[in-house]
Amino acid sequence: MRHIKAYEFIFWNLLITAALANVTLPTPFDTGYNYGLTSSCDNFFTAFLSSTSFQACPSFGFLLTKSNQFNQISRNSSTLTPVLQGVCATTSDQCVSLMKQYASQMTDSKNCGADIQSNNTIAVATLYDFESYQPMQSAGCLQDTNGQYCYAQALAMNQGTSIYYLPVGSSMPNSTYTKMKLQCNDCNSKILSLYSNYSTVQSEPIITVWRQALTVINETCGTAYLQSAGITYTSAASSSSSFYLAVHATLIMLIASILL
Repeated sequence: MRHIKAYEFIFWNLLITAALANVTLPTPFDTGYNYGLTSSCDNFFTAFLSSTSFQACPSFGFLLTKSNQFNQISRNSSTLTPVLQGVCATTSDQCVSLMKQYASQMTDSKNCGADIQSNNTIAVATLYDFESYQPMQSAGCLQDTNGQYCYAQALAMNQGTSIYYLPVGSSMPNSTYTKMKLQCNDCNSKILSLYSNYSTVQSEPIITVWRQALTVINETCGTAYLQSAGITYTSAASSSSSFYLAVHATLIMLIASILL
């Protein structure tokens, strides 16, 4: 794997300064994160959260699942849109490479390897955030035909947003409420289309919930809607990695505990 050189990030940091100059972005783990982490893993968290390289790559996924302030800001589209602009202005190949590096480093026994093997909830959920950076960032930064952020529009119109959590391995509830809120619109069609590019990648957490989500969406929007997104739906279940499934049930609880 190619590692990001220091001078590349110095140059990149200069480029993003203007994009963030007028926007104060929320941060992940603003309510803390020490959920029984080992000392080595705690040190890893401290290091990456204080790293200027990580801070130069604000992640929609990290903010969505692990920032109470972002959750508060999301209640008002007038305050959310500038934040999304700041987050999306920094998306780059350098950030993608950085998140992959962090995901690789995190599983090392010198960092959070033991925590992940023992299915520590916060450690595994953070690994998911690193691994799912690309699909989460793409979905969060997607705009409709009017140039409005799809995520902001979904919140403003009180629509369902469970589709945005799929990349981190959070399933779409198969409930009447979810189906009532789920919109069979162009935004969600584009999101599904981009997700499909990651749905068979073993290192992507979405692989564990993709089939189940398609079932819910098919029941709500129909096969033709999925086909419009370039997705061929079949009812046959697919196998998933036991590693991801082991902590899936606690992932939703973790997100709720951080955001509430």
